Amino acid sequence: MKALGKEYPLGQLDEMTGRKSGLRTWFSQATLALYELGLKVAYYSSVDLTSFLEGEVFFRLHFGKDAEKILQYSDVPIVTNSIEKVLEYGLFKKKKLLFEDIESHVTQGHIPLLLIDNNKIIGKSDFYQGHCVILTRFDEKHAFYHDS
Repeated sequence: MKALGKEYPLGQLDEMTGRKSGLRTWFSQATLALYELGLKVAYYSSVDLTSFLEGEVFFRLHFGKDAEKILQYSDVPIVTNSIEKVLEYGLFKKKKLLFEDIESHVTQGHIPLLLIDNNKIIGKSDFYQGHCVILTRFDEKHAFYHDS
């Protein structure tokens, strides 16, 4: 990945986010890594992150029947640590953004990273598959995104 005029090999990105081989990167980990690179970032969600600080107990409560599948690909201590720092640095805002809010960010020159359920993109009906895409532009009828 190239950003801020510098090349970032995947291994370095894993190191920056705390991701371990075979596990997924949570949005809080990516948010924290971008912030530590010096970028101005904000993490919006309608779900309060504070509850995730309870660790595995809350993950099981929140994700229900899908919890085991999600936990097997998550490093809970790394995730909760990143959430703790995101909250401490004031990067989190509990708010469900409307599309008009996102449009406003784009017109201000911000680059929205959107956390989506990848199942909606690939047409699967399975447990929640958190996935991040970059909104690149929009028109009256469509939103365009980059997915890599």
